[in-house]
Amino acid sequence: MVGTDTPVPAGRERRVPLVLVVDDEPTNVQVVGALLAEQGYDVLPATSGAQALERTAARRPDLAIFDLRMPEMDGLALCRRFRETPELAAVPVIFVTGATDDDDLVGCFEAGAVDFLSKPIRAAELLQRVRTHLELKFSRDRLVYKARDCDALTAMVAHDLKSPLASIRFSVEMLSEEPALAEERLQDLLAALVDSTDRTLAFIDDFLNRNAAASTVALDAFRPFALNGLLKGLVQRYDYYGSEKKIRVELDPAPPTEAFGDPLAVEHVLENLLSNALKFAPPGSRVRVAVEAGNPGTVRVRVMDRGPGIDESDRKRLFQRYVRLSAKPTSGESSTGLGLSIAKQLADAMHGNLAYEPREGGGSSFVFELPTRPIS
Repeated sequence: MVGTDTPVPAGRERRVPLVLVVDDEPTNVQVVGALLAEQGYDVLPATSGAQALERTAARRPDLAIFDLRMPEMDGLALCRRFRETPELAAVPVIFVTGATDDDDLVGCFEAGAVDFLSKPIRAAELLQRVRTHLELKFSRDRLVYKARDCDALTAMVAHDLKSPLASIRFSVEMLSEEPALAEERLQDLLAALVDSTDRTLAFIDDFLNRNAAASTVALDAFRPFALNGLLKGLVQRYDYYGSEKKIRVELDPAPPTEAFGDPLAVEHVLENLLSNALKFAPPGSRVRVAVEAGNPGTVRVRVMDRGPGIDESDRKRLFQRYVRLSAKPTSGESSTGLGLSIAKQLADAMHGNLAYEPREGGGSSFVFELPTRPIS
């Protein structure tokens, strides 16, 4: 078994690090492999460069140890092949060599090696070098994962702030362009400004709380809530936003229904679906929102539009990040390719589901399924 202090690859469940050992002398492979196996490492042996490349196509090592002098493909050529292969480029390579010529040692580093060991091999030195370079690799991997997470988080925040800020801008524009508004219209615009500002602040507070808890959705915010009331407010708001394209957003009548989850996260999912519906629906059309029974213990919200629908070739990539579909918004609106991926992530985190169905008669139908009670 691997000791508790053995390095573990970043972003993965705990497992034994895999070390590739390549030498044209089988005895050398056995000796080095036995030393590593005694310390709990998993060993991938190879007696040629070609065999090493073949075996690493099936199992990607965490570190590699190459003999420098080998027939056909020597260690330098094999190391260069690793650096040219995207899946293997980050694997640290340690050379084992009896060479003492400075040019040979410089060649090892120029080929992409991180270290070298001189023959005859000393067991303690070999194991310490292996451990050191595994720790460095896994630390580097963790930094890469964190950088990717930060990029994704920044994109998610920017995307989810766009909707309320666009609403604020729209309301301010209407106030500036029509100074002599009727009292009722004025009150509607002021209410929209307050609502959008409140939602922006609520999103920021929620984001800070979730970030502190390192959670996609605030688990302690899961509770039963009235789905109809949430939908009514959203539909009124997006019906107002749709007026610019003369699109009506309507909520089908439904009996009072309760769902279970994080209401703010549910609102984010539905905002993304309604925002997309307004982007892709043709001017003068209608967007329908319906509540229906789902699988046992679930409820579904269906958002339907009469836009171009999702092409068959786009459906497999529909919920991936930064995917822009072949269909284009009907009035030149911007599309980041993030909204549906964020909505899918939130739906999954609440033990729900988000799926696409082509709408009968043309258009799109997005089905958001939520539990109606806690999932045990």
